[in-house]
Amino acid sequence: MGKSSLALRLLDHVESEGYRIVNIDFTHASSKTLSDLDQLLYWTMTQVISQLRLSIDLDDHWNALIGSKLSTSNLLHDILDDLDRPLLLVIKELNLVYEYEDVSKNFLPLLRSWFEESKHAPAMKKLRQLLIYSTEVYVNLDINLSPFNVGLPIELKGFDGDQLESLANIYGYRWKNDGKATSPITMLLST
Repeated sequence: MGKSSLALRLLDHVESEGYRIVNIDFTHASSKTLSDLDQLLYWTMTQVISQLRLSIDLDDHWNALIGSKLSTSNLLHDILDDLDRPLLLVIKELNLVYEYEDVSKNFLPLLRSWFEESKHAPAMKKLRQLLIYSTEVYVNLDINLSPFNVGLPIELKGFDGDQLESLANIYGYRWKNDGKATSPITMLLST
C-alpha cells in the first residue's frame, strides 16, 4: 500500500468518526510561497478557512507585530475553539519545504508546537495532524523541535516481487516476477 492509498483509507475512517478534514497539498503552492515562511503560513491558513467554509477575513487576524507564526497559531486556536468536533489537518508533500532551510527550521517546529499544545490547551486538543512526506528529512532540527519524532510514524516499505506482479496485473501489464524489477517504475520502464 502506498502513501496515497493509506491516506485515503485513514481519511475515510476519520470522516466516519465525525472529524472535520482539511487537506493541504504543498504541490499546489508556488516555489515563491514555499520559500517564504510568511507567505506559506498565510497560504496555509487560507486553505484552512476555505476548506472549512468559514467567514473569516484572514487579514483581520494577521498581525505583523506578533509575526506570522503567532498569527497562524492564534487563528488556529480560534478556529478550533469554534469547531464542535475534531479537525484532522493533512499536509501532503511536506518534503517540498525541506529545500528551503529557513522555512523548514520555522515551519516544522511550529507543527511540533501544535502537537505539544494539544496535550494541554483545550482548543488544540481537537487538532490532529497527518504529515505526509516522501523522503528522508534532511533538515538539521533540534530533536525537541521536530514534528517527526512524536505521534505515530508509519514508514511504508517497498514492494516485493509478488506485489509488483499483482500491481502489474491490476493495471493490465504483463509482467513476471523474474527478480529483475525492484520498483513499479523499473517494472513500467521494462515493459
